[in-house]
Amino acid sequence: MQFNVIAADGNKYGPVDLNTLNSWAVEGRVVAGTDIEDLTSGQTLKAASVPGIMLPGQVAPPPPGPYVQQQNPYGQPQPGPYGQPGAQPGGQWSQPPSPYPRGMGGPGQRTSSTESALLWRSITYSALALIFFFFVHGIGLIFGAYAIMYAGRLQSTGHKAGIPALAVSIVVMLIIIGGWVLRVSGS
Repeated sequence: MQFNVIAADGNKYGPVDLNTLNSWAVEGRVVAGTDIEDLTSGQTLKAASVPGIMLPGQVAPPPPGPYVQQQNPYGQPQPGPYGQPGAQPGGQWSQPPSPYPRGMGGPGQRTSSTESALLWRSITYSALALIFFFFVHGIGLIFGAYAIMYAGRLQSTGHKAGIPALAVSIVVMLIIIGGWVLRVSGS
């Protein structure tokens, strides 16, 4: 078969055979989007669709002949509960479960251990706020603020102890503020 290569400026180069086209492809003179005119049929095709041309990065087509299916060295995948491996009801596929625990990765990823930690932080900071108010004065306000912050986070997760923890933290902070008012007024 004979071909003409049509350059971007419209000039035609050829006639050339398939071997010449392949050597030009290796040199980079013919790329997948290059127009090629088949002189036998008169058709103009892109180089990527010309049968027999091997462009760089293109995988060679399988040789003609009977197809022999090779055995999978890993065996056949086991079907899931809905027929196909990994299938879900309704034909949707899912990500397999990860064996790695998820920490405080972001909203909606809190675990019960994270909620537990928030609860204990709220309680601890509330207690420390009262203790430090009586002994170191100003630091009690800081611990009280942290207690309210952790209780607020706990409440936002929907944990059943969120509202009571928030209430206790706020009461502790009100006690500390009241103590400051009494201390400043001289009573």
